[in-house]
Amino acid sequence: MFRRRPKKKVLLEFPKTLEDFGYYITDKGSVRNKENGEPFDFEHSEDKEFNLQRSDAFTAILNKLVDQKLVQEPYNLKAVQIPTHPETGQVAEWYCTIYMSENAMTTTDKLLVMVPGLNIRVGQWSRRYMVDTNLVKGSALEAINLARKHGHEVMLANPNENFWVNGSGEYMLTKRSKDPQAIPGKCS
Repeated sequence: MFRRRPKKKVLLEFPKTLEDFGYYITDKGSVRNKENGEPFDFEHSEDKEFNLQRSDAFTAILNKLVDQKLVQEPYNLKAVQIPTHPETGQVAEWYCTIYMSENAMTTTDKLLVMVPGLNIRVGQWSRRYMVDTNLVKGSALEAINLARKHGHEVMLANPNENFWVNGSGEYMLTKRSKDPQAIPGKCS
């Protein structure tokens, strides 16, 4: 019996910004095509691999937009890298970035901790919903606004980015310690 030889995956180049892709975000948060006002077209070509890579490049742009919005007005969350060394405070070579409001670690009042689903980036609920329908509602941005409006501090957990090497997310098991490290002065 013969086996089909695997084809080498060719990585294609795609635009790096939403504008270069020919899309914009409406006032209500919908992602629309500049030419026809339609949502993102996944079936842009008959080539499935091209469509998949194009979609991945497009969602990567939206991922960056959500990350930028989390730390800007009106959300003002801090990006915090954990774990840190208990004595020096330096970030470990493997780490995870979480987002939190200014007083999230010190509040004695209401704290909302949001955890994304499996294989979803921090600050997002559904990539598909962000692309097809609404960036704000497909991400945690609307929930953050509502929580802050009702006096909650906010923390966005990030259980899906626990694989880090040399500052970039790669799927490689992290080093495990016999002594789990805590956030200095907070969980000791």
